[in-house]
Amino acid sequence: MVEAQHVTLVRMPKGTVPDDSFDTTEGVIGKIATFGLLRGDVLRGARLAEHLGGSTLASLIATDKRAVSVRVDDVVGVGGFLLPGNRVDVLATKRKGNGDEAEARTILEDLRVLAVDQTASTDKTQPVVVRAVTLEMGSEEAETLVKAMTEGRLQLALRNPLDNQKKPAAPPPAPVAVAPKPLVSRRAPANVGVTIIRGTQVNVTNVGL
Repeated sequence: MVEAQHVTLVRMPKGTVPDDSFDTTEGVIGKIATFGLLRGDVLRGARLAEHLGGSTLASLIATDKRAVSVRVDDVVGVGGFLLPGNRVDVLATKRKGNGDEAEARTILEDLRVLAVDQTASTDKTQPVVVRAVTLEMGSEEAETLVKAMTEGRLQLALRNPLDNQKKPAAPPPAPVAVAPKPLVSRRAPANVGVTIIRGTQVNVTNVGL
C-alpha cells in the first residue's frame, strides 16, 4: 500500500509527464501498487488499484481473474527464487494406471505470481523456501489447476519476463475414416407352385410371395 512517506512531488518537463500520472500526493496515498516499484518511479494510474477493504491481495487481482494458491516445496517453488510479479508455467505429472510410468505435460502457461506465502511485495532478493504460491488465472484455468492438484503432482517453471509466447493450441484430431455400410440387396420374391385340378385336368400355377 502506498503511504505518505513513500511519495514526493517533483518537477518534470511537460512532454515527459505520463497522461495517467498524479499531481497531488493525496491521489495515490492508500492505493495498492499492482506491480513492483523502484525508487524514482513515476506513479501512474495503470500501476495502482483502489484498496476497497479486505486483504491487499484482493486488490491486486484483475477484474476478470481469480487467485488460486498452490502448495509448494523447495523443488516445486523453483528453489525459493519465486517472487511476486514473476511469470510461471504449471506442469502436471500423473501416473499411468497402476504402474511406475508417469507422464508430465504443461497445463497452464504464463501465469502471474501474486504472492509467495503471505507476502505480495517484491523487496526480497534472497531465495526463501516457501509453503504456498498464489497465482492469478482465469476461472477455467482455475478449474484445470484444481483438477490437476487432485490427480497428481504439480511443478512450477519460472519464465523469462520477456517471454510471453504460448505454445500453439493442438489441432483438432483428424476425422477417422469409416467404411461405408454395405448395400443390402433385396432378394427376388420366391415363386410357389399351386396345383389346380379341374376334372381330369391338372394345372400348376406359380404364385409369387
